[in-house]
Amino acid sequence: MGNTNNNVLITDPISSSARSRIALPIIRSLGRRNIGTTLLVQKGLVTPLFSRWHPKSVYCPSSFNNSEGFMTTLLQLVRSRRYTTIFPISDSSLMLISQFRDQFTPYLKLALPSHESVMKALDKSQTLKAAEELGIPIPQTCRPRNMTEVRDVSTKLQYPAVIKPRKFFWGSNGKANFSRPIYVNNARELISTYLNVENNFPSSMIQEYVPGQNISVALLFDRGVPKAACFIKVLRTKPVTGGDSVLRESIPPDPTLMKYSTDLLKSLRWHGVAEVEFKLDSRDSTPKLMEINARFWGSMNVAIESGMDFPYLTYMLAKGEQIPAEFKYKCGVKFRWLNGDFQNLYSTLKGEPKLINTKSSNKLKAVLCFLKFYEKNIHYDGFELIDSLPFLMDEALFVHETAMKMI
Repeated sequence: MGNTNNNVLITDPISSSARSRIALPIIRSLGRRNIGTTLLVQKGLVTPLFSRWHPKSVYCPSSFNNSEGFMTTLLQLVRSRRYTTIFPISDSSLMLISQFRDQFTPYLKLALPSHESVMKALDKSQTLKAAEELGIPIPQTCRPRNMTEVRDVSTKLQYPAVIKPRKFFWGSNGKANFSRPIYVNNARELISTYLNVENNFPSSMIQEYVPGQNISVALLFDRGVPKAACFIKVLRTKPVTGGDSVLRESIPPDPTLMKYSTDLLKSLRWHGVAEVEFKLDSRDSTPKLMEINARFWGSMNVAIESGMDFPYLTYMLAKGEQIPAEFKYKCGVKFRWLNGDFQNLYSTLKGEPKLINTKSSNKLKAVLCFLKFYEKNIHYDGFELIDSLPFLMDEALFVHETAMKMI
């Protein structure tokens, strides 16, 4: 390990169609401390590479579309002994790096829990089972074993309901299959949609639709011991039913959610970063566990600006440094993903998604909220006055891609 340079390897390949809101905060966090970064890229304009912190780039096949090519390239890089650690920023790269960790650890260190724990976190069904055993509330969940059980369940559910694949699956062609939750409004729609989903995602779950606000608990663990936390409330998402957060804010810690999150990750003897997602059910104010993000997440910049610098803490953890426990951070820090918020507004104005038994969004209010470009403690994803080029290029690309879709 003596030949290892002060450099962090960041997966995954990033192209103009999938620009990373995760890689850039990592590059900036480490760059401020003179820690070098190398970003794996594919074809296309990769906007984080234009940061003033000058990350290096290496071409690498996608972990999602070409797992074998990804592993071959990554192992060649790691064996050069030029890297201190790897930061996986997608589920597919995390799973591969975790599964084949024995091929990496002779050359660098990883801040990861056991592979068994990684897989439990990546599998939503296993995550929810672990939560149930600990008495953590979860949405009403059905795990049908066949279509007969799906048909039986379809007559007993309240609608809308959610079909949720447990995890992504690797195809025989080396590509991963991934799907977001799918919302259905009636029994007929549930059965037909489940049939289609089952072809690519065996044993998908069926859940109740939980209305309410998302709250995320971002955490850093050191071999089962919590060392840092930041609570983030999601104010708007894309799609509007839930998904990528487009406006979020750091909020004071909630003792109940802290206990639920730490109990769950302690049961997995977690090591490294994780984001535990809850939805505060508006019907009874019960927080219900949705999932664990077992790697760096999209709203990480909120935590960093609030004083919880998870990339740097993870870097120190990977090096084997002692991490002092710290749970105080600034509340009221907001970050807005402008491009995602535009897509949220567009969907709202179109009246999507159309879900029964749910209140439609107020279109005028949505427009006025979107046009509120300045308020106290507001920041924009990717934008820093001293490092504005990645943001400006990202916006230009978004405008170009949106215009091309409309032609």
